[in-house]
Amino acid sequence: MTVSIITAVFNNARHIGSCIESIHSQTWPDIEHIIIDGGSTDGTLQVIEEVMSRESRAMSQKDSKRVEESGVKGSKAAGRQEPDVYSPLSAPCSVLRVISEKDNGIYDALNKGIRLATGDVIGFLHADDIYADETVIKKVVKTMTESNLDSCYGDLVYVKDNGNRSGGTDKEDKRLRGQEDRLTSLQADKLTGKKGKRTRGQESSDRSTQNPELITHNFKTVRYWKSGPFEKGLFKKGWMPPHPTFFVRREVYRRLGVFDTGFRIAADYELMLRFLWKNNISTCYIPDVLIKMRTGGASNGSLRNILKKSAEDYRAMRMHGLGGLATLVRKNLAKIPQFLTR
Repeated sequence: MTVSIITAVFNNARHIGSCIESIHSQTWPDIEHIIIDGGSTDGTLQVIEEVMSRESRAMSQKDSKRVEESGVKGSKAAGRQEPDVYSPLSAPCSVLRVISEKDNGIYDALNKGIRLATGDVIGFLHADDIYADETVIKKVVKTMTESNLDSCYGDLVYVKDNGNRSGGTDKEDKRLRGQEDRLTSLQADKLTGKKGKRTRGQESSDRSTQNPELITHNFKTVRYWKSGPFEKGLFKKGWMPPHPTFFVRREVYRRLGVFDTGFRIAADYELMLRFLWKNNISTCYIPDVLIKMRTGGASNGSLRNILKKSAEDYRAMRMHGLGGLATLVRKNLAKIPQFLTR
């Protein structure tokens, strides 16, 4: 089973690299990654190219080493074939296509990705987000194939990475932040041909950023969205699964449609109502955290957006005959426990 992962991004050079590496570190080998860029001008595309170039070199080195080791083992074992050892770096996952052009918002971008996808299952990982661990896609495939499901979902945590991420002192954390910023600048300069004069101290520090995997994130969880097992009636109580954890077979999108771009903030909620509430596609809960999402998304970034999302939620509810104001109030109140659960 091939899983297509769609990433929508616009001017996010700071985080797109960790998003890509999160996907490419998955132990499930059959992953198609499609990036839809909205015409970024901050070096996002250069970072994408640099990350992919680095991973390509790592894969080539790993494969060469394995070939050499295989030859040695083969000569010692008199023709006996050694079992192949799987490494995430050897996975055939790659960015099959990067589209960079202006779009009409995030849902328009995601729809482009859906139409380009060729996988059996489609999921989304936004540029700010990462998978909780390297086995997420493997869990998704196992869950959907064992019960022949149309979809599945799991838990999500909102995180902040502006705390101490180095595991050391605040001073050390500040130093690592500076390394990240210099790395992004170096990647963009290298690929665009720009050269700036650097001091000896900067050059020494620059060399320390050439392996960004050494920079680790110690995220602080600020909100835990625990979905729970699926019951259709829960929608009337304001329940919904976190959309970034929602994986759906591509055939369902072909049959029931893509995101309604008439919704600017709540198109994901409308789509899940259309799929799960109105058309009763099959689904299953994976009782694990699948996604780590950085805080500050479009739907909760300001009071204005919160009010706009509530209005769009209400419109989606009425559209699909789910309920009215009582359901909307329950939906907003249902978020309170997410700030208490850890």
